[in-house]
Amino acid sequence: MRSSYLSQQEYGVVTKALGNGRLECYCFNGETRICHIPGSFRTWIEVGDYLLISIRSFQESKSDVVAKYSPQEVRYLKNLGEIPDISDNADVSEEQEIPFEFDD
Repeated sequence: MRSSYLSQQEYGVVTKALGNGRLECYCFNGETRICHIPGSFRTWIEVGDYLLISIRSFQESKSDVVAKYSPQEVRYLKNLGEIPDISDNADVSEEQEIPFEFDD
């Protein structure tokens, strides 16, 4: 029997830095959440980093960062099939279209 106080955890990738210790994270269950960054992680989380987040039971659109994965750990998790390759997902792309043009 699972206790109600245990939080659900999900893998995700950082899509946007929001400032004030927050970021936007695309979770691999298809949802985008606002995440709170604890003080110990604030200086070394960047856009594109893979995270383990804890979803708040009282606010499902918000979560807290639990861990940041190194590139080696990400490769290992991909090989295990725990996380998908984000290049297969259209919602999270490295190349975003610029909505304006520069004059020459």
